[in-house]
Amino acid sequence: MKESSAKITRTLRIILVHGFTQNAECMSPFANELRIALKAVPTSVPLSNSHEEDTVASLTPQLEPLPATTSTSTSTSTPSLALYRFSPSIYGIDLPGHGMSSSVETGPWETARLLGEAFGRGIYVGYSMGARICLHLALSYPELVETLVLISASAGIDNDNARQARKSSDDEMAKTLDEERPDFATFLERWTEQPLFSTLPDEAKMTEQRMTNTPSGLASSLRLCGAGACDPLWNRLGTLKMPVHCVAGTLDNRYTYYALRIARLIGTNATVSLIQSAGHACYMERPKLVSSIIANLIRPT
Repeated sequence: MKESSAKITRTLRIILVHGFTQNAECMSPFANELRIALKAVPTSVPLSNSHEEDTVASLTPQLEPLPATTSTSTSTSTPSLALYRFSPSIYGIDLPGHGMSSSVETGPWETARLLGEAFGRGIYVGYSMGARICLHLALSYPELVETLVLISASAGIDNDNARQARKSSDDEMAKTLDEERPDFATFLERWTEQPLFSTLPDEAKMTEQRMTNTPSGLASSLRLCGAGACDPLWNRLGTLKMPVHCVAGTLDNRYTYYALRIARLIGTNATVSLIQSAGHACYMERPKLVSSIIANLIRPT
């Protein structure tokens, strides 16, 4: 594991952005580990404190989504995303097609805009699909991203034929979801039984939380924000100037390669942590270690 030299020096929120078939509630155990890890790291610069006026609902004692239009527009057609607070400084969101945002249908760039408008400047931590959305945010609104943490991230499929094949596959999966064939529980079981998640313990799969999503919402997410629907971003990574930290599990060879490639293309402001004996969902498999890595980004300069 390579220790990060990135530093966070402002009073900011940390925003956790989930992956496909998850929702904000799936991030709750990791948010708790991160809250504990943050307390263990000495810092002279506090994150957001509980005395600040806040429009985001508290998660204590359970998730309480606050439907809120994330745009300043008064148009009734403006999409609304469900926002959450895990602690005074740690926040989450239900991405379009997921959780309480299941009816929202937006592509990656529009989703990134909604995310940025919801939380403003902050420390964005994205996993898998959520990392892809955070990367879009950093590229389109870099002034909003103090530090970017990408867990099991890719900057897209840069081979045209492979990307089209993935889009066809995602569209077919979306059609299956629309027709509810197989049933939703079976679909989620098959999703988490993919080789990509072979090292994820059953208790970390958050099956009950994933079941609060809807087939139609996930189908929309696949069509609009699936890997096949997103343009590759590799040739734009060099424009990122904020600290970027890439995290991947060593058992996930493909995303370990992506982490190293992303960091190389970004340059000296990017660092990498490789989590030993962990796979794609490394932050769920080894939450204490990954949360400690992120917490240590907040050491004062």
